[in-house]
Amino acid sequence: MGKPEYVKSNLVRLGNSEYMFELKVDFEGESQIPFSYDDLMVKAAIALLNNVDYKNYSEANLHEQAMEDYQNIIDTAKGAFMIEE
Repeated sequence: MGKPEYVKSNLVRLGNSEYMFELKVDFEGESQIPFSYDDLMVKAAIALLNNVDYKNYSEANLHEQAMEDYQNIIDTAKGAFMIEE
């Protein structure tokens, strides 16, 4: 297995309203996992998560929702990587 030579990501907000927005995610690169490109999908998911700001939850008084979303992210990642506890 070789290393990916490049990864290029582009997260673009195409439009938004008070409660909805359209987001376009472009992600490209060479994958070490042919056909499924799971390694690139993980990089894209991490790129999206890096744009989350807890301050926005806090300002909207959504502390409990933030913790629920955090736990959902953890549970989803454990499931994707078949990690059981």
